[in-house]
Amino acid sequence: MTATTVQVESRGDAAILRIGGDVTAASDGAFSEAYASATDGGARALVLDFSGMEACCSDESGPYGEGHCKEGIPAELEPFLEQYVSKWQVYAGPRYPIEPALARDHATRLFERGTHSAGRDRQLAAILASGSRRKTLASITCPALVIHGDSDPVVRIEAGMATANAIEGAELLVFEGMGHDLAKGLWPQVVDAIARHAGR
Repeated sequence: MTATTVQVESRGDAAILRIGGDVTAASDGAFSEAYASATDGGARALVLDFSGMEACCSDESGPYGEGHCKEGIPAELEPFLEQYVSKWQVYAGPRYPIEPALARDHATRLFERGTHSAGRDRQLAAILASGSRRKTLASITCPALVIHGDSDPVVRIEAGMATANAIEGAELLVFEGMGHDLAKGLWPQVVDAIARHAGR
């Protein structure tokens, strides 16, 4: 596939990637699922990662899912950095550890941009209110690629498997040792998989 345009949009914590206007990939599975369904065939292909069918803090959550939903956000920079690095050292999984210096730099920019616990809580409330996405997933007609790590401590691998099973013809790509983070070491494989998927 030759991508004529690549556009990245920021939607909260989600990175939305559009390739040639035809392919949608996002780091927030719920957004992608809603997009593919709501546009009624507007997307030619769909990529979901770290995705589950149920709301946050459901049975699909891993051992750190509950904390991810309820953990407070420090109001001071240094405690925020410590929390961020500590959290992502766990979330990243055993095979692809984060680089603490890069994580602190990223967290500093996040903090400077602005954090707000109430805003995070409203987002989680909206996810909880959305309930199960089983019917939405079943209505997706474009080719779907579901990417998940088998060591995700936030959204269990079973959630990714259930998501793929709920979409007719979906492909499930599982990376061994990957957690709840699209590890830099896996970017070439992920890019290749998305390009291949987009050409279906």
